[in-house]
Amino acid sequence: MIAFSLTGMAADQPVGSSSLRVWKDLQNRPLHAQYMGRQGQVVLLRTTAGITHQVPLAKLCAADVAYAQSLPERVVGAAPVAAAMITPDMAAERIDRLVEAQLKAKGLKPNPPLTDEQFIRRVHLDIVGRIPKYDETLAFLSDKTLNKRALLIDRLLHDKGHTSHLFNYFSDMLRLKHRVSEYVSGASYVNWVKQSLADNRPYDRMVREMMTANGAVWQTASAGYIMRDPGMMLDNVSLTSQLFLGTDISCAQCHDHPFDDWTQRQFYELAAFFGKTKTQWPSHLIKEVCKANRISENPQDRAIGEMFQVREYDGVVKEAVKRFINCSNQRVMEDPKAELKLPIDYKYKDGKPGDVIMPKVLFGTQPELTKFDSRRAAFAHWLTADDNPRFAIAIANRLWSRAFGRALVEPVYDLGNLATSQVPGLLEVLAEDMKRMHYDLREFERVLYRTRTYQREATTTALEMGEPYAFQGPVLRRLSAQQLWDSFLTMTLEDPDYFGGKRDYADWEKTFTFDIPMIAGAELNERFNRQEELSARPGGMFGWPTAADSSGRSLYFDESVGVWRLNGDVLIRAADMLQPLGEGHLLRQLGMSDRLLSGSDFTTGSVPIAMAMMNGRGVQVLTKQGSRILNTMDKFKADGPKVETVFLSVLSRKPSPDEMSVAYRSIRRDGVNGFQDVVWALINTREFLFVQ
Repeated sequence: MIAFSLTGMAADQPVGSSSLRVWKDLQNRPLHAQYMGRQGQVVLLRTTAGITHQVPLAKLCAADVAYAQSLPERVVGAAPVAAAMITPDMAAERIDRLVEAQLKAKGLKPNPPLTDEQFIRRVHLDIVGRIPKYDETLAFLSDKTLNKRALLIDRLLHDKGHTSHLFNYFSDMLRLKHRVSEYVSGASYVNWVKQSLADNRPYDRMVREMMTANGAVWQTASAGYIMRDPGMMLDNVSLTSQLFLGTDISCAQCHDHPFDDWTQRQFYELAAFFGKTKTQWPSHLIKEVCKANRISENPQDRAIGEMFQVREYDGVVKEAVKRFINCSNQRVMEDPKAELKLPIDYKYKDGKPGDVIMPKVLFGTQPELTKFDSRRAAFAHWLTADDNPRFAIAIANRLWSRAFGRALVEPVYDLGNLATSQVPGLLEVLAEDMKRMHYDLREFERVLYRTRTYQREATTTALEMGEPYAFQGPVLRRLSAQQLWDSFLTMTLEDPDYFGGKRDYADWEKTFTFDIPMIAGAELNERFNRQEELSARPGGMFGWPTAADSSGRSLYFDESVGVWRLNGDVLIRAADMLQPLGEGHLLRQLGMSDRLLSGSDFTTGSVPIAMAMMNGRGVQVLTKQGSRILNTMDKFKADGPKVETVFLSVLSRKPSPDEMSVAYRSIRRDGVNGFQDVVWALINTREFLFVQ
């Protein structure tokens, strides 16, 4: 008879060698079962009904815990735990055991466990990209639930902020831009990436769609990956290898790699999968369409000629219309006649300049091209296949680096020899988990954040480049520009996620949805006029309408566009901002990249960053009436609770006696301004600026 609640597994597992016995839980309730093995802190017990259950050791009485730990981890003849039944805690335990074994082998001790105050701040910054709110901190610190950390991790992974923060990482990794060039939009692609993350679309599916998409970006959003670098297919192949395989072959684009085994021919063989891919209509295909529709003259000249029969123009307008038409020409498509050839300066013995190159993968199983609709489809199949030795490892290594501040193998874009992993065997285990989870990034993150390794204090000693690190805990990390900005919003607004990415550029993109051979002059004129109208809006195509602060307050809600403003500046999450922002914006000053290079956001300190933190308008609002932090503080009459509120809001902890004394002196000297000085001082401390 089963007397306490268990999680059942498959009923057809073979019986091990241990005998049936009575097991008891903490309430002394009995369970007649046979020992089948252990997985970390979980014991596997098979009942007389033939069902194997996963029982946490913590649920068993002390005598049974000791007995289970005295037995071998796996009973001879017993089947392993089914992959689908491996829980996040079991996966986390496996990671911890590998890390702790490496620490023991090196004679190192793990860092101390995080306090609840440290944990709630770190997990908010790492999962939702902002510090916790005052009431979130209070609720967590007062919660007596034993598994409250796991519950908080699960809740945050389903919070809107998780999508925003993960998008910040992907926008830097993929170099997302709302506007690729003057008339080429990347907005639909940006929105597609963000929505894919919100929907928790499997990572391998996202990558396949980016590799195989055809059409214009505003028609097939995932085509934005290839359209991000129109006409630069070889560069795109180099980036693809770095991003999704952790393999840098960029040197081999021009010559045999001086330090690795990659040759220039191998580069071109990989690039040949994209040899028929074009990012605009080839002229011979346009001619074929014209011939089929009995259009005798150049369709661009015809459309422009017809257009200027219905409107006046000058040379400037005519050139603008040509560029406008060219934008409609931008799309991902296959040219059956195209082939990739070796460059004219090719100098190696394995080929001659101008030789046609056939597709061939760098490693793993060569796909049969005849089984796929296109060469890119064959490439996507090989890239994301479970037997590809690098795909799962590359993204697992990236997400580990994101959570712990350092990758298991550095750099993430060029893994090289996996034997250099800081924890031997761990990267392979993470890749196995990634595939077992079917590339569910949210589930993979859940495991990482549940580990003891993650929930330890950060290592604060500086690590030299190339110096091995055994992961006594995460490394100390400076907050990213987006984390700083979104944390300011958290202390300023009641709901930092209020906006939710409601920007829509569909009207602008619709102006380009036409085919050059068929468009008439009148329709071209109408579309061009509409595009000019949209571009002429106050604030520009991608900006917000400018507005004077007629409210008389520095912080106010602009009803016309539905956003909070600070002296006219828009206050929304960094992920909802234009990608990338202009150089003058606080986010750029704090380290957001210009999206020219992958992974170029930076978190190193600088004088401009220090000045922005001390004097920037985004920081000043926190010390102004109307901000969330001061509104929360004003709910209390006594100075003591007010000071505690400030510390809990900024640092997620209460002040020490010495800190309380210093704060009191400032308040007694300057009154209300003293409270504002305390806020200003705390947000400029190392404790605030770093993920502890």
